[in-house]
Amino acid sequence: MDPEPNWSPIFRAVMDLDVQALRRELASGVDVNLMEDKTTPLYMAVIFGSSYAEEKLQERLECISMLLEAGASISNIGRGATALHHAASNESPAFHPVIKLLMESGADVNAVDSLGDSVLAAAAESGTTGAVRMLISAGAVGLDRALDLAITNGKIRNCAQLLRAGAALPAVITAPAPPPYSQRRGFPQMCAYIGNIRAAGNYKAYEKAHRQRLVAIFLPKLPHLPADVLGRVVEILWDIGGHE
Repeated sequence: MDPEPNWSPIFRAVMDLDVQALRRELASGVDVNLMEDKTTPLYMAVIFGSSYAEEKLQERLECISMLLEAGASISNIGRGATALHHAASNESPAFHPVIKLLMESGADVNAVDSLGDSVLAAAAESGTTGAVRMLISAGAVGLDRALDLAITNGKIRNCAQLLRAGAALPAVITAPAPPPYSQRRGFPQMCAYIGNIRAAGNYKAYEKAHRQRLVAIFLPKLPHLPADVLGRVVEILWDIGGHE
């Protein structure tokens, strides 16, 4: 999405993440929920340039905060989804503060987009494990649909978070596309992962076995640590249950 000559000044300010320019626009009394090209300034502050999540993160957070304080609607749909949908689908952990800010400002974690998919589904499909965890902790529902999308897109670690929270494994796993595409999406690895969970009996049993394997590897190297303490250490340092 490139800046266009006809974007109004408030949109240009948020596209540039220019805090001072945005402050001037808000002081002028501009409509903070102005809609242009199916977007709002808040949507644009979240999504524009988000492929480079680490860049100007503090300016992005400040722009979002200013818009919300000025009365921007946090529930408006922009290009088919809410601002939280777009933030949650970002692939970088650097975007976690944006997700946190939106949730703390009252964004509905169970809002649905124009296709009926939840914020959790967006995070599971293309976002980070941290985003999935944040949403589940905030009360997001729709675990099974989110798991389906995580499976289709090869997001094993997102699957682990959803399964741990109670999502049910689908009876059948279908490849997302012809072989070259599904190979790139990690579908063979996903099938192996799901197969290992089924072989263990359920996800909790698989996670327990994974923990025990790691403890068995490290216990001889750290004999001074009790096995239960080492178990907690590996849980913290490794993504227990989130590997093939």
